[in-house]
Amino acid sequence: MKNRKLIILITIVGYTLLCFIIFYYMAIPNIIERRAKDLGLMHYDGNKDKFVAKDSINIIGWEIYYLQFGNMNGYYGF
Repeated sequence: MKNRKLIILITIVGYTLLCFIIFYYMAIPNIIERRAKDLGLMHYDGNKDKFVAKDSINIIGWEIYYLQFGNMNGYYGF
């Protein structure tokens, strides 16, 4: 009975870690890429058939805040 509980616990922890890894490596880059497109920091490259970062960009404080949080709620500037 104790072995069964241990196996269930290990399985739950394993699936939780797997979900976290999938979210971290797949979802977060897509979210940040979408936010960078919103700010105009990326452009479409027809040769590569995807969006790539512009060659030169200037990022100011509110743009960094938007990339991190996805909104401007709570931003007071410096």
